Order: sequence, then structure tokens, then C-alpha cells
Amino acid sequence: MSGRNIKNNAEWFSHDADASSDEKIVYLESVFGSTGYAVYFKFLECMSRAEGFKLEWNDIKKAVYASKFGISVTEMDRFITESCREEVKAFEIEEGEIFSRGLIKRMEPLLAKREYNRQKYQEKKQEVRNSVTEKRNSVTETTHSIVKERKEIYSRVVDYLNKKTGSNYKSTTKTTKQHIDARLKEKFEPEDFKTVIDFKCQQWLGDPEKQEYLRPQTLFGPKFEGYLNAAKRNQAPATLVNNIQKKTDEQIQAELKEALS
Repeated sequence: MSGRNIKNNAEWFSHDADASSDEKIVYLESVFGSTGYAVYFKFLECMSRAEGFKLEWNDIKKAVYASKFGISVTEMDRFITESCREEVKAFEIEEGEIFSRGLIKRMEPLLAKREYNRQKYQEKKQEVRNSVTEKRNSVTETTHSIVKERKEIYSRVVDYLNKKTGSNYKSTTKTTKQHIDARLKEKFEPEDFKTVIDFKCQQWLGDPEKQEYLRPQTLFGPKFEGYLNAAKRNQAPATLVNNIQKKTDEQIQAELKEALS
């Protein structure tokens, strides 16, 4: 059986206050005196601690229990014969075991409670396992998602660099990924890489001494933030010029007229 082992015995059994009035006990006392009462309950004590509430029974065990209970083997034979009579049935012997059917019936609620607790334990244990499995799967899925997203960023950034410079850098190179990861960890966005690439290509592309630095370790290295800030400063005037160029003569005349009015 999986999980915790179920005990099929007990550390104690209830002793009714009026047990001495039970007919089978009265009969055993009438035959054996107080010894009958004592031996009966000593048997119950041993049976309650035995697996399945049954004791192995043979000539050797008979002698052992006779010694434990302080009676002779002959007295034990007489006691067992009388207690197993059909009219008494204090004990029964089947397949080499002696037991009390009444004790087994009395212990049924205890065993049922143990089985209930075992099932609850197994259910709780399974809930914990399921929870751990779900969390592990969630972490695995999240990890896979992050890895997939990073691969896509590596590919987009390096492909863009290759397209702008005519190079053939690989997005799977360890140092390239390390540089990109370092910048992403600093909270830079994928679009920032394109901004730096565009800016440095504008400066270095075509310059024999500079264009060799249009490479991942230079562009995406520790100077990345400086390149990005310079690119953004460079973009501001260009944006202003573009906005002016987009205006029609009529718009310019209208703005001048409004300013002079």
C-alpha cells in the first residue's frame, strides 16, 4: 500500500464498567474463578496489540501464553476449550489464529477512522504534489517564453545590424548575446538598439578607420548608453527640420500672419 502504513492493532481497548456482568465472563468466572476473569482480559490485551487483533495459536504459543498469564498448560487447555464453546464464544480459533469476534467488531470504528485519515492524508499529499507540479510547469513555461523572446530580440537586432552594414554577424554568438542581455537588464528597449545602429552607421559607415567598429561588441558594449543619448540629441534638430520641410508655403504664411496680428 502506498503512503503511510495503516496499523491494524491498537494501544488500548475500552473496558465497559459492567464487563463483569457479561454472561460469558460470568460463566468463565464460575468455572475458573477470578483466574477466568484475569486470563480473559489478558488475552484481549494481547489481541488488541496484535496485527488484525488475532494471535498466532499453536502448542508453543499456548505454552508461552500460559507462562505469561501465570497458569499451567493444562489450565490453558481447559480455559480455551470452555471459552471457545459454541454457547460461550468468548474466543474463536481459525486457521491457526485465536481471536475475539467482539473485540474485532469493537475496533471497527477505530480502523475506519484510520482509513479515513489515511485517505485525507493521501488527498492532501496529492494536492501538494499537483500544486508543486503546476508551479514547476508555470516556471518552465515562463522560462521558455523568456528564452524564446530573447532569441527573437537577438535575431531582430543582429539582422538589422547586418542589413545596415552588409555584415554577417550571428545572433547565436555567446558574446553578442551577453552584450544584448546586459543592455536589456539595464532596461533598454529593442528599439534602442536600432537607434544606436542607425546613428553609428550614419557616422562610421564608409569611413575605413571607423566602420570596422560597426560590430556588436562595440555598439552594444558599455558605451551603448552614451551612443543612444548622442543619437537622440542628433535626432532632435533633424526632426525639427523635417517638420519645417513638411509645411506648405500657405501654412508658413498663415503662421507668420497670425504671429504679426
